Amino acid sequence: MDGDGNGRSTRSRLLEPEMLVALSAVVLGLCALIVSVVQVQIMREEQHAAVWPRIQMARSYSSGRNIGIIVVNPGIGPAVIKDVRASIDGEPVTSWGSVLQALVPDEPPRDLVLSSISGRIIPAGEVVQTLFSADPTIADGLAEQLHRLDLRICYCSVYDECWWVSDAFGDESPEPEPAGFCPTDVFSFTG
Repeated sequence: MDGDGNGRSTRSRLLEPEMLVALSAVVLGLCALIVSVVQVQIMREEQHAAVWPRIQMARSYSSGRNIGIIVVNPGIGPAVIKDVRASIDGEPVTSWGSVLQALVPDEPPRDLVLSSISGRIIPAGEVVQTLFSADPTIADGLAEQLHRLDLRICYCSVYDECWWVSDAFGDESPEPEPAGFCPTDVFSFTG
């Protein structure tokens, strides 16, 4: 016989009002816990989306006048630039000086504005001009050779979600690729 000393069965004890209230409280508590966990996960995703950076690179060129390379953050959060890498024809270069020497070797640098973005934080909506030349000879020569330059930037959000973006300065700006982290090494481009 299943039961206690009074002869009541386990089933009849489960149907008593006090036990039903207790079981209902346990079920409601578990439901509240599940709802809380899901709600926290949704809030975390919203927080990450609210500070999502997006780095893009572009060039501006006016034939016979000037050329510029810009980095822009049209995202909605700051971009922490962790690593910048550049190569010309697949060979790593470490500065804008190296880029100019390789792409326009016969032109001495003049009327240049060079800016490094390594280690910078680029706020949402900010445009950083990393290279600008008002020298028509450099502008035309660089525009002609710019297809040989591949520039890659690894950047992170304030929550350390990271992406790589690259640009060979063609017609389209490629989509950022998620990265687990941004490495740095000897070939980091310092600007």
